[in-house]
Amino acid sequence: MSGPSLGIFRQSTDDEIDWTITNLESPTADTGPSEDHTGNGGFYVFLDVPFRFPFVYTFEGYRAVLESVDFYSSPGCTLSFWYHMYELVAGYPHMGMLDVEVYYSIFGWHPVFHRQLNQGNRWHSAIIDLSPFKGTIRLRFVGRKGIFQGSKCEIALDDITLSSECGQQEPCVKDMPIFGSTTADGIRVLLRNGSLQAGAAGSTNVIGTKSLPSSTWFHVALQYNIQKQMQSVFINGQLDASLTLYSNQSSTKQSDNFLLGQHMECTLKDTWIDEVRVWAAAVNVTETYNKILQSDQSPYLHAYWRFNEPSGRLLKDEVDGNNATLPDSGTIRFASSLDIGD
Repeated sequence: MSGPSLGIFRQSTDDEIDWTITNLESPTADTGPSEDHTGNGGFYVFLDVPFRFPFVYTFEGYRAVLESVDFYSSPGCTLSFWYHMYELVAGYPHMGMLDVEVYYSIFGWHPVFHRQLNQGNRWHSAIIDLSPFKGTIRLRFVGRKGIFQGSKCEIALDDITLSSECGQQEPCVKDMPIFGSTTADGIRVLLRNGSLQAGAAGSTNVIGTKSLPSSTWFHVALQYNIQKQMQSVFINGQLDASLTLYSNQSSTKQSDNFLLGQHMECTLKDTWIDEVRVWAAAVNVTETYNKILQSDQSPYLHAYWRFNEPSGRLLKDEVDGNNATLPDSGTIRFASSLDIGD
């Protein structure tokens, strides 16, 4: 590492201790690296827990986690890094564990690298192919201290690098987000190549089967049913496609993580949105659609943006007051012939 920065990584709050950045010799005598892997006085990070009595088992505790921001993995995307795992007395199971995991919407956190026990008093290189995880992913390095907190052993990392094929955003030209989130695993409903795709709470997208022609209004809906572990997309009240959820996940509406006309870096272009509703239950979409056409609001309605303001940036929520603000540019209001529920 060339300087005291973690780059795209951050110290996670879901652990017990932090990684330490240094360009000096490891503070614990007779263990750990004496310098970074280049030998040129660069920076690296290490995991060290001071001596503490009585000795206690720490395989399940005293974790240090470095977690990356979300980035896009395309073919050829690889992760490379250097690691150092050394204990003074070889053969004793004092050394802890080092794991690298990838967060992928289908699997959640998925292990891609594991080392434990003494690896010798030298730096080792590792290269991991990330291209099988197509789409937006996240990385984390998890270091765990060994059996005894006072043991003479240490774990260190250096020069964590992603290839040029990593980090490229998925081409937004393919996507027309109806609504979405600031993170890849948040709620999202979008049109891709003319078909619906939608998902929530880290689930993989359910992909619609119908192609929607341009210059036509459609009512689209995502139903996320935790009890049935199923998510489905609907067009004009009719089921288009369903997908079984991999785990019993939940999704909560958050005002700072719910975007109309945007998902992550992709924003809506040449597409119109009107009459957006959010329910706090997996309501029957077909029945609800028919009630909307008859101006009868169904129960469990949690938010309703009608887009009826004639001008200005305010977008009023007519249920709970979760008002939104339109961006300064790129948004045009126009008088729509569509006025559902009026």
